[in-house]
Amino acid sequence: MEKKRRAERLIALLRWLAIVLGLAVVVDKMPPLRFIGIIGALGLCNAVMTYCVVDPARFALYGRRLSVAGRAIDTAAITFVLATAGQDASLVYLLYWFVLIGCGYSSASARKLLAATAVVLVGNAGATLYADHLSGQGITASLPTIALRSIVIIFGLLVAVYIAKSRSQDELASERGSYLHAILECGARLTSLRSVHDLAVYVLQSAVTQADAGGGELLLLNDESAELACEAFHAATSHGPTGNARPTRLSAPMPTGS
Repeated sequence: MEKKRRAERLIALLRWLAIVLGLAVVVDKMPPLRFIGIIGALGLCNAVMTYCVVDPARFALYGRRLSVAGRAIDTAAITFVLATAGQDASLVYLLYWFVLIGCGYSSASARKLLAATAVVLVGNAGATLYADHLSGQGITASLPTIALRSIVIIFGLLVAVYIAKSRSQDELASERGSYLHAILECGARLTSLRSVHDLAVYVLQSAVTQADAGGGELLLLNDESAELACEAFHAATSHGPTGNARPTRLSAPMPTGS
């Protein structure tokens, strides 16, 4: 989750650059009130997203849904400007690349990338047809423009796929190195720790860290009472030392002989 949060944080920062680029393209092509409304809405949305992704706790609660909503808002804003600003803002469709590359950077899911591309292609086609209709052109005259823009958008999809695969391979190599380091560290602790409880706490901490979990418990089975007792606990958000929990008893079936 932490890696995804950092990716979304970078995307939120780059979104400010995309807003500035869009501002430079359409500043003279749209009515002032409409222009101010779009820029203000995008700025407010990105400010909220930035606020959520800078803190791990807020990102865990709202970040994932806001990241999807952010890309939907980006696509809708680009489509709206492309449809209403006319031929003077025809280069705005290039900002669709930001949506696709952002999706590829934050997620390696091919299904999400294809879904985002399909939405972008439909939005581009609809906006182009609407803009040409306002200028008095027919559907036939719009087809070459739609085809050219679609080719550029699909090329952006290929770039996004390359970025997603590269990040996936880098993260896999990083995770393997992290797992190996944790195993070696546990081996070293086996020879240095004298207390079984201290070793159990350390193993639990390592497991929680490597699994990117919020916390965990280590339960031991009491052979005499056939109950599970909490030997140690660890919370990833805790700033204090991990220690014994109050014993938690869970009934467990007694092993039966054959």
